[in-house]
Parts: sequence; C-alpha cells; structure tokens
Amino acid sequence: MDKTARSAPHDHADDWLGSDNLEREMGRGNPFVAAVRASRSPIIITDPRQPDNPIVFANDAFEALCGYTAEEVLGRNCRFLQGVDTDPDAVQQIRDAVRACRSIEIELFNYRKDGSTFWNSLQIDPVRNAAGDVSYFLASQFDVTERVTARRALNEHELLLEREVRRRTAEFEQALERQKILTNEVDHRVKNNLMLIGSLIRLQIRNADSEELRQSLDKLQGRIDSMASVHRQLYEMPEGEAFDIGTFTVAHARQTLSSFGRTDIDLQANVDSVVLEPAKAMPFALILNELFTNAVKHAFASRGGCLSIRLAGCGSAFRLTIADDGPGEDRNLPRGRSMGKALVTRLARQINAQVIWKQTPIGSEIVLSSGQEY
Repeated sequence: MDKTARSAPHDHADDWLGSDNLEREMGRGNPFVAAVRASRSPIIITDPRQPDNPIVFANDAFEALCGYTAEEVLGRNCRFLQGVDTDPDAVQQIRDAVRACRSIEIELFNYRKDGSTFWNSLQIDPVRNAAGDVSYFLASQFDVTERVTARRALNEHELLLEREVRRRTAEFEQALERQKILTNEVDHRVKNNLMLIGSLIRLQIRNADSEELRQSLDKLQGRIDSMASVHRQLYEMPEGEAFDIGTFTVAHARQTLSSFGRTDIDLQANVDSVVLEPAKAMPFALILNELFTNAVKHAFASRGGCLSIRLAGCGSAFRLTIADDGPGEDRNLPRGRSMGKALVTRLARQINAQVIWKQTPIGSEIVLSSGQEY
C-alpha cells in the first residue's frame, strides 16, 4: 500500500486542496498531485461539502482495480462498489467515521464493474484546510482478497479442528466414565469377595481342631483384613491421588492394637507424609501387618510396653523404623527360615525396599528402607 499517497494530503493540504476547484488545482503541475495520479495504490477523493459526498477524483490504479473509468465514477458516492454480500455493519462504521470526520481503516467486500468481487482494505482520511475544516476525504484501497481468503480458510480449519477436538474429548470422557463405572464395579466385587473370604476364615477358626491350625488361620485372617483395609482406602481415594503411607502406617498400627485389645501398649509415632504409588500399597500393607502382629504376639506376649514408629521420606524414598521395648523371648525378631520373615522379605522386594531386623539393649528394631537416600 502506498503510504505517501495516504499521508501526504495531511501535510500539504494547503498546497493543492486549498481552493474549491479541485480539478483546476490539480492541473497546475503540482508534483505531489502528479505522484497521487501515478500511484499504484488505488485512490479516490470525495468532497463532503457537496450533496452525498461524491467522488471528485480517481486515479488510474482505482480504474484498474474496479473496472470503472474516471468519467463513470466522478460525481457518484462510492457506495456503488457495494453489493448484496457487503457487510452492513462495516458500511455503518464507514458512515459513522465520515460523519465524525475521523480516519478509519477497514476491510470491505466490494464489487467490480463486471460483477466480480474482491476484499478491499480501505483507509479513509479527512483532509483539512488551513482553517481546520474538512475539505475532502482521501480514500486509498488495496485488494486483499488472497489474504482474507487465506485467513478465512485458516479460521475454518481451526474451527473444524476445534470441533474435532471437542468430539474426541467427549468420546474420551465417555470412555473414562465407562471405565470408572467398570472399575467401581470391580472394586465393589473385590471388597465383597474379601469380606466373604474373611467370614469363611473366621468360621474355620471357630471350628479348628488344634491350636496350631487356629493360629495359622488367625495369621491368614490378619493378612486378609490388611488387604481389605488397603483396598478400602484405595477405593475411597480421589482418582489419581497418591497413597500416603505415613497416615496409613499409624492407622494400621492402631487398628492392630485395637483388634488384639492391647490397651497396655503405648503407641508413639513420628511420621512424615510419604507417598507411594497405589500399585505398591498392597505389599506395603502386608508388610505392616506382619510386623505389627509379630510385635503384639511376641514382643509384648507377657506384658505391655512402648511401640515406636518413625517414618522419614524424601520423594519416593523412605525409611520406616518400628521399635519395641517388649520383654518377649523372641523380641519380635523372626529366626531362621520362618514364613513371616520370608514373606516380609519377598514383599519388600516388590516395593524396591530392603528390611533389616536388629536386636537392641531394650528390645528389637525393624528397619524398612527404600531408595538410595536411605
């Protein structure tokens, strides 16, 4: 777009638009006027002092753009370039700008003499005389059909893409909802199955013929209850939430003491909030069940005492220490190739952890650690 043709009339209005006879003034050989005539940017000039603000000048570039000769457009309002698909709102904006004697730049859908159409980047500027009154309006134009067409094609493509994204998002949400319903149904059935298994084991304990069998079934019952507890907590957690082993460890210790009716054991806990991925929650819970149950049955077999829990973590690494001051003969330390020790060792491997049993001067200590930091 020819910026000189647009801006110069503001700077030199008194030089060539100071009189009422524009054609006579243009004929004096003014070099700026000659430049406007020769400009490759289509330009027209209108006279707002005449009725209907008619065109009083049109250069050759305008004739080439619209197909009209100067004789065909002089004395007419430039609305003849409008047609059925010209935006009325855009036309009203032009009228308002002319009425207010202010500049405006706008894209307008126009028609040529032969009926073909084009997008016109139209800029209209008022030209004032020495007294500050508007003598003329200068309108420069530029064919931006390719740019508008490309922009509209891009907008249409973005609209189609947005619709496709919405459609696929809706399908994905529906699939997630179906998956959620299925997961809830599976969780419900697992919970019911665990309850049924627990009931069958309790019935078997009552009918057991020997104390050894009752103790074995009792251990199995504890493991089933521990699994059910973890499953219930995982089921109630919001979707995507991590499993807090700090909170769970303390709760599980209290539950174990309560189930054995051991009010004579003082539980002392100092735990951090350590998160574990849900897939490792079940092995971790089974480890706790073995350690807490052994503490109650062996370390505190003859009297109560203090059961201490310490948990520290950094990221996914943690160090869990369970210590007791019980006088039990075995000091809560599995010996040899006991099933409990083998089970804890295997479960620890599943959560990438290691377990160490220690004898202390006042009792026993078990350390479960995961990660290089610990």
